[in-house]
Amino acid sequence: MLNKTSLFDWVDAPAIAVAATGGWAGWEIGSVIYGVLFGESEAAKTEVGHYRAEEWSPRAPGDLLDSGTTSSPPIYAPNAWGLEGYNKTLGHTGLQSSIPGQCELDLWGAGTRIYASKWFAPSGCVPKEARWYVLWKPLTEMAKCSGTICTGIEAKSYSGAGQPSLPTTKQLEERTQTQLKSAEYPVLNRFLNYLAEPENFPDPRVTKKKVDEEERRCDRGTPQFENAGGNLSPEPFAKEEEAEFSVASRPEGFESTPVYLRWGTTSWIPGKAGFSETPCLDLWSGWGYRHIAAKHGWNAVDREETELTLSTGTPVETGAGNWLYTTTAIPTGVGGVECERRVVVDFRTREGDPAPRGIVTSFNTVVP
Repeated sequence: MLNKTSLFDWVDAPAIAVAATGGWAGWEIGSVIYGVLFGESEAAKTEVGHYRAEEWSPRAPGDLLDSGTTSSPPIYAPNAWGLEGYNKTLGHTGLQSSIPGQCELDLWGAGTRIYASKWFAPSGCVPKEARWYVLWKPLTEMAKCSGTICTGIEAKSYSGAGQPSLPTTKQLEERTQTQLKSAEYPVLNRFLNYLAEPENFPDPRVTKKKVDEEERRCDRGTPQFENAGGNLSPEPFAKEEEAEFSVASRPEGFESTPVYLRWGTTSWIPGKAGFSETPCLDLWSGWGYRHIAAKHGWNAVDREETELTLSTGTPVETGAGNWLYTTTAIPTGVGGVECERRVVVDFRTREGDPAPRGIVTSFNTVVP
């Protein structure tokens, strides 16, 4: 789970301010509550084939909600900010059949269904027609409800001791920001962080990885897929750890050059201006600890295998002028696959750099 962060600015979330204001006003009035995201639009369903939308992700106007198939057109968000429903088992799309109950996948919750514009003939099912849909909740929608049925809201009478006063606009902003910075809103938090710093926080809507899970069976640590602290502090050439790495075999001319793991730099490549290719979650540039942690992951086992590789491997010069060390004398990966550790070292002091960069990257691959 990502750590809570607090990098977004209040102006990034105008719709949330509107929703929160409505909630506070209803709390003050007591007899009738206006809220958003409270409760479900229908009674709980427990039958097979019914899936409650348990998570809601922010979507921008016109976002692609479902890419569709050859038999079904894509589904896009309306021309407004809103939330898309998601279920961990079913995903984010439901399936409506022309014959209720036949091959349906019912994604339900407090939202409005946005259907694909075309029916299609599902294979292996009794109905001749079906269509996909997503659940959608506009952020600006204010739902009127009785205080006795609004989930999570305890209505208070207008008069009497203990009735809280309506907070000021400043208090409302501060309290809402405090809540949004907490771990209670991880998806929204990530999205707002992406809007504020797209090179340090990937777009949470991007889930595709360039290196698939089959190749990642030799991973030891868990990739962070973020650079929450940025690249300024500690500065890039600061040592991530003071200990020098032992290197048994060195290239000619670098016999006495110390090798350290420095903090380095990294950035999410699709977040850079001008990127026009297919974005992937694991596209991180840079070097050093920040790059390794964001793209590959780094823990005690990674460090141990890196030390082993440098103390036993033979350097091979790469096209970039760096040197590659490898070893397969490490434990197997998931499913017993053979693994190879690869460590890239930069021994030179590049123009403009105060010292050699040292360990550029370190990661494992599956041996073919």
